[in-house]
Amino acid sequence: MATFPYLICFAVVQSAIGYYLKYLAGNEDYLFILGLTGSIGSGKTEAANILAEKGVPIIDADQKGHELYAPGTDVQMSLVKIVGESILSEHGKINRSVLGKFIIEKPHLLEQVNKLLHPLIRNRIEEEINILKNSGELTIAVQVPLLFQAKWEDLFDEIWAIETAENIAIARLVSSRGIDSKFAQNWISSQGDSKTFTEKADVVIRNEGTLSEFKLKVDKIWTERNPYRGKHD
Repeated sequence: MATFPYLICFAVVQSAIGYYLKYLAGNEDYLFILGLTGSIGSGKTEAANILAEKGVPIIDADQKGHELYAPGTDVQMSLVKIVGESILSEHGKINRSVLGKFIIEKPHLLEQVNKLLHPLIRNRIEEEINILKNSGELTIAVQVPLLFQAKWEDLFDEIWAIETAENIAIARLVSSRGIDSKFAQNWISSQGDSKTFTEKADVVIRNEGTLSEFKLKVDKIWTERNPYRGKHD
C-alpha cells in the first residue's frame, strides 16, 4: 500500500509529459532558417534584399567574416601569417580586394583561409540565429556563398541556390566590381561549377533576366514555400 502514492505521482508526471509532447508536436511557431547560396555574381544579394523587404532578417556570412578580421584581432594576424603582409592597407586593415586576388590565384591559400574562417563564421552565424530566435523571429535567411563547400547543410531547413550563366555573372562582376573579365572568370571558377551549388539545393532560381523578373520569381517561391504564409502578418 505504501507504493500507491508513488504510483499516482508517476502517473500524473507521465500524463503531464504526454500533454507537453503533444503541445510541442502541434506548435507551429518553430524557427524556419533558409539558406541562400550561389556563385559570385549569381544574385544572392538581390535575393536577400527581396526577402529583407518582406521583413525577413538576413544574416550575411561574408559580413561575419569581415568582422572577424578587424584590425588587431587574432584572426587578422593569422590571415597575415597565411597570406603575407601585402594584404594590409596603409591603415593596418586587411585590403579585401588584395586578399581576394591572392586566394583566387593561389588555391592552396584559399584552402587555408577557408579552414581558418569557416568554423569561426559559423559560430557567429549560430550566435545571431539564437539572438533572433529569442527575440521571437519566425523566419531567418542566411546568405552563404560556399554553403555546400563548407558542409553547412545541417544548419538550414531549406536551401535556395541562385544560378546564372557564367557570361552573365562575368558581365555583372566587371560592371559592379570594376575588375577585368579574366579575373572575374577565375573568381567564379575558384568557387566550383554550377552543380556544386544546385544539385543539393531544395530550390534553384535562375537569374538571367531583369531585376523585376527576378523579384517576381523570388516573391512567388517565397509565397509558396514560406511555412508562415498567411500567418503572423
